Amino acid sequence: MERPTRKRVGVVVFFAYLLILVLYLLNSFSGYFAFCGYSASNVLDSYPALDPYILVGRLIISFALCFTFPLYGYSVREVIVKTFKLQNTKYWKLALVTVVMVLSCMTVAIFFNDLSTVVGITGAIGGSSLMAIIPSLLYIKWTKVSETKYKWMHYTVASLYLLIGLVMAFVGTYVTLV
Repeated sequence: MERPTRKRVGVVVFFAYLLILVLYLLNSFSGYFAFCGYSASNVLDSYPALDPYILVGRLIISFALCFTFPLYGYSVREVIVKTFKLQNTKYWKLALVTVVMVLSCMTVAIFFNDLSTVVGITGAIGGSSLMAIIPSLLYIKWTKVSETKYKWMHYTVASLYLLIGLVMAFVGTYVTLV
């Protein structure tokens, strides 16, 4: 971007997230209308269990789960440590953060037997937080400190996007649990 200013970056970020929202809505509606209720919650359960290709697919998903979730956990732990300013603190406090995270994950695993439920809740809350809630909150915060001409319009659009994200999180969690 040539001559990046706060206003230009804000406009680019706004339209980028608007494009992402449109693409996600298009993808989700086209997937729903194409398959409706004919696929299982886990797509691999729609195929024969002893099919060698499906077994390989299940094995790959298992490896992906084993090696990607700890990476997410590390980044979440680092965010918690930086948010609560625990960088230069005693080791037991850092260990306590990790233990609380593991115990919270273990509690979810105890109460939910079906992985699709856990992934559904994670996707509903985490996905809507990453795609709509957190960016709109950051944009609202940026709008409050900026000196733009149409400040109220930016604030209103970001608030609407926040509301859409909250509705997506609520509806996604509700649909997953019911």
